[in-house]
Amino acid sequence: MKKKFSKILGVGITLALLTSLTLFAAPVSALSQPTVTLATTADAVISTANADYSLSFVLGKELTVGDTITITFPSDTVISAPTATIAASPGWIGGTWLPATITTPAVFSFNATARTITFTLSAGDAIGEAATVLISITDGITNPSTPGDYTLTVKTSKETTAVTSVAYTITVPTIPPVPGIVEVYNPAGILMAQFTGNTAIQDAIDYAGEDYTIKVGPGHYTENVDVNKGLTIQSQNGADSPIVQAANPNDSVFTITADNVTIRGLDIYGATDAGWCGIMLITVSGCTIENNRCGWDDNHRNYVGIYLLNSNDSNSISGNTCNSNLYFGIYLQESSNNTISGNNCNEKSLGEVGLITLSENNTLSGNTCNSNSYYGIRLYDSDNNTVYLNNFTNNTVYLNNFTNNTANVYSNSTNTWHSPQEITYIYHVNTYTHYLGNYWSDYLGSDSDGDGIGDTPYSIEGDNDNCPLIEPFENYSTVAPPAVGAEVYPPDKLGILAPWVGLALILALAIGWGILSLRRCQAQ
Repeated sequence: MKKKFSKILGVGITLALLTSLTLFAAPVSALSQPTVTLATTADAVISTANADYSLSFVLGKELTVGDTITITFPSDTVISAPTATIAASPGWIGGTWLPATITTPAVFSFNATARTITFTLSAGDAIGEAATVLISITDGITNPSTPGDYTLTVKTSKETTAVTSVAYTITVPTIPPVPGIVEVYNPAGILMAQFTGNTAIQDAIDYAGEDYTIKVGPGHYTENVDVNKGLTIQSQNGADSPIVQAANPNDSVFTITADNVTIRGLDIYGATDAGWCGIMLITVSGCTIENNRCGWDDNHRNYVGIYLLNSNDSNSISGNTCNSNLYFGIYLQESSNNTISGNNCNEKSLGEVGLITLSENNTLSGNTCNSNSYYGIRLYDSDNNTVYLNNFTNNTVYLNNFTNNTANVYSNSTNTWHSPQEITYIYHVNTYTHYLGNYWSDYLGSDSDGDGIGDTPYSIEGDNDNCPLIEPFENYSTVAPPAVGAEVYPPDKLGILAPWVGLALILALAIGWGILSLRRCQAQ
């Protein structure tokens, strides 16, 4: 009985070993689908001469002296005296796993009419079954003249059915934008100088004197511009706005540090790093920023569209488009006595027309601020401002202080004037959970339950703030709720343990089968 059990056990082990060898050493049965790589973006452009191609595939059958590998390129590809190299990983040669042997230089030939390149193995060469082959072609290929997805084919003398490659893409060239001509006029309107190139605007400013006019011609300018003297920078043709893109995204496109500057009719984008702007005004007065686009879609945006810092007295921001910026469309900080009118600040920005930190006596009128992520307008520690005839649609406005304004807000559309979800907050030592609105200094309602929320809505034309704050928002210490979708309970560990559980089950079954077999043998 012991001998019979040993015999059965030995057969089982032998079968297991043979199965393992079959699984891990089985040769590839057929030539694999080739993959094609073009070395650089320039190599993937239509009509590029001497494009660098690399292709790789796995052999299904061993190749030795006299065998060939043939690559056929698609129509409209030109083959002319290519330079190519070949390399291969180990494979099965004569039933033994061995490194490939390839004569250097390898023997390649080509047929321009058939658009083929053929590699022929020399005496002593061998590439094994299941070997990965890499062929690099560095000269002699001119790409098709039409953009699109293309494939080539590969076959060998042992596997004569050609295998089609994974598709590769041939594209049109990317033409870099070209700047135009920038003209400089003196205050009498006499043309004084012209500049071209990517620093043309800055060169024109450096040349110009006070009260000069710089006219920017159609084109695409890539530069960061410092305006340190009072002058006008405007589009040469208002109907064809020149584009000014930041050369450095970590700097504003235009930085204005002089009084009485006008910027008119330009498309401005590319200052996307945190804190930088399409147009930044620092400690200036009497400036006019009008009819510009400082952000208009996801590919042409800034961190902030237009930013006034400590800029007081008679600055005018009007008729500008500041859409899709990463933070604010128009942002005033410590800037008073300015006019913000007729601007469009829509779509996706955190908050669009904002008065932030100690900005007083400004007038906001005729602006359109729709579909923004948080605020159409936000006033923070900002008093005595006039806000009227603006359009704010589909915005969520909450936790703002509207204090002592001539008109807090005019709204002729539907907005949400409280937080999008309930917020846990501390008010006068006690903790509450409620939707939070805004503080309105002229709110006359009461707070019967002492939770800091008014009992009656605050009326805003056709809208209402249904959760008006009794005191300025600084008196409400908020405790952030869990993020939507946040995991509350520990994750299920079954997914992590499943493979080990499966292995344990298989092992248990195998041991059980062995014990059962042993008992059967002993019974015999």
